Amino acid sequence: MGTYVFSSHDGFGLGHVRRNVLLANEVRRRDPRARTVVVTGVDAPLPWLRGVEVVRVPSMVKDHDGRYANAELGPAEALQRRADLFEQVIDDVQPDVVVVDRHPSGIAGELRGGLAAARRRGAATVLGLRDILDDAPAVWAELAGANWADIDFDRVLVYGDRHLCDHEAEYGLPVTPAYVGWVTDPAAGCGAGATAARCDGADRDDHLLVIASGGGGDGAQVTDVGVELVRRNPQWRALVVNGPHGEALRGSARIEVRRGVDGCGPLFARAGASVQMAGYNSTVEAIAAGLRPILVPRRARAVSRPSAPPGSAPSAWPTWWTTVPTWATWPGCSAAPAACVPVCWPTPASGSTGPRGPPSCWSRWASGWRHERRPAVGRHHGWRHARHRRRRRRRLR
Repeated sequence: MGTYVFSSHDGFGLGHVRRNVLLANEVRRRDPRARTVVVTGVDAPLPWLRGVEVVRVPSMVKDHDGRYANAELGPAEALQRRADLFEQVIDDVQPDVVVVDRHPSGIAGELRGGLAAARRRGAATVLGLRDILDDAPAVWAELAGANWADIDFDRVLVYGDRHLCDHEAEYGLPVTPAYVGWVTDPAAGCGAGATAARCDGADRDDHLLVIASGGGGDGAQVTDVGVELVRRNPQWRALVVNGPHGEALRGSARIEVRRGVDGCGPLFARAGASVQMAGYNSTVEAIAAGLRPILVPRRARAVSRPSAPPGSAPSAWPTWWTTVPTWATWPGCSAAPAACVPVCWPTPASGSTGPRGPPSCWSRWASGWRHERRPAVGRHHGWRHARHRRRRRRRLR
């Protein structure tokens, strides 16, 4: 029997703690005697937190300017309280494994004391990172900051695949991570345990649109887009999944509003389409359910999904992603953990239409990205592939 502590900073949405809960559930499925403790700043009574041993720390919610704040405590007091509680959990639980999501030291170093205590007791420490962290310049600045200084984890995992985003090439990550696949609820998609009717589309309602805005704090634009689509298409109905931080919404004859949903996967599996925040969990759940989601980028600076050019995307992938096989097992791909979506991509052969070698988050190789003209930054060269630069020079002559 092992003991595991999962910690996430949860600065705005629910993605970090959602991943940790899915991993904790998978640990208990494999070892029913295991004890898992989830440390989170999310204070909402979420249904998927039921049955999980949760330790709540003072929330630190990121505002639209990127600053963390607590509604009742000052920043310094809230951070100290978070640090004290995390150290207390380590002392009480005495974990064999500590898993930290996304930020290795927490928001402002509050995890350092607890992690040091865990290491002294012989615990293994693991840092888990999502596939797309942010715009590369933002990540470079973060890596140069105090939170990444002198990090000492036994393993660093990326919940994705190197061919989507190579963290060392794109971000200059100072360690070599292991890419373990996408974390999602396997029962919600078209993987093991799904019904053939659902994955063949027999259970779908082609006129049902699911609108999912994540935690809801910055999802008003997503909801507005979805509601407007339904208004312009009288034959459609909408199911709005309102997060705990979302504004109160009133339904209508064709618009149903749900709050406190236990994951969007089953809803995506029933729907004909979805409009949703371009976040990690909802995107992966929609793809796992066989949808081709309409992704609305977050209006703040942070970027959590890659944009991509129009193209011949398979039906189970977002509209603007292209040349990616769906739900395939390719030669040479290692098996992903059961909690992860079993998908990996090969490096396209010479002459293929995809990128040669690991792409840098699909941000520089694809043709036709006239809307993605980003300036060169540091050692990276913006969106242009060398072929495009040569063509541009010829045109200028």
